[in-house]
Amino acid sequence: MSLGDMYLKKENTSRIINEQSFEEKDIKLLREIEEMMISGRRDRSLEKKLFNFFSSRNIKLPLDKQPAKYDAVIPLFYIDAKEEYQQYASGVLLQISNDIYLLTSAHVISNLKSLSKENGTLYFANSGLIKPVVGQCISTRNFGSNDTFDFAYIKLDRKLTEEIIGCTTLLQLSDLEFSINGIQNCNLAFTGYPFRKSRTQGNDSSGELYEYVGPYCSDEKLYQKYDYSTRQNIIISFDLKQTTTRSGDPLRPIVYPEGISGGAIFTAGIQINEDIPKYQLVGITHSHHTDSKIMVGTKIENCLDFIRKSEKVF
Repeated sequence: MSLGDMYLKKENTSRIINEQSFEEKDIKLLREIEEMMISGRRDRSLEKKLFNFFSSRNIKLPLDKQPAKYDAVIPLFYIDAKEEYQQYASGVLLQISNDIYLLTSAHVISNLKSLSKENGTLYFANSGLIKPVVGQCISTRNFGSNDTFDFAYIKLDRKLTEEIIGCTTLLQLSDLEFSINGIQNCNLAFTGYPFRKSRTQGNDSSGELYEYVGPYCSDEKLYQKYDYSTRQNIIISFDLKQTTTRSGDPLRPIVYPEGISGGAIFTAGIQINEDIPKYQLVGITHSHHTDSKIMVGTKIENCLDFIRKSEKVF
């Protein structure tokens, strides 16, 4: 299925044109893409223009519904001095055999003690209800790892695991992707819950999952500039002003990604290279450099290797 088939279905072309104020050259491009789709021919150059067209504008796109895998990304909370829940980060639920691991960033855990009234108790939202996270926490910072790794996980206790299995979306090992090194034209989605979009009332919570999409960077010099490593980290070029939500709603006002630390990095639904599998987990988010217009995370293979060595399993 081509990019045009997925994101500019024939019946949507006129609606998009009628709902937006486009220049004549933009309308011409949309009509050219429509003709390409009707004819069934492939034009990679035209498809690339289509991606650039959508990604550079805050347009209400005719996108597919949110992938089910995104439901494994959850908001994380602490209790403040007023004894109210505050969402401040994100996490990812991964099932390995009969165990569930909550993946997040190391700084999410280390910041908890200074934020929380309860000396570091972490909470998560499950089916809209806020519950305490119960389990053993292991962080890269426990072992003196540098901050560029920035990964932590909590192996949930058996009771909480039994509550979650069967009623919550969990990622499986088959949902992980390890082969993005050196890939050209690969777009990645940093997903999580910005705390500015979070609302809590008692034990009830509501929030909005956002995805921030950008092209994967494999340039060694860029990584070295910020003391990162292509072996360990993931960087995407990212301009917040050009972002839309998965549902197509424009980010106006702009929603800054504070709160998505610890969230999932997926291969995006928009790909120029059709050989790249979509919606596979490739990493865990940890940083957003606004001035440099990049977002950074840790590769999932490094995270999995850390769990393997710590747990001495699988």
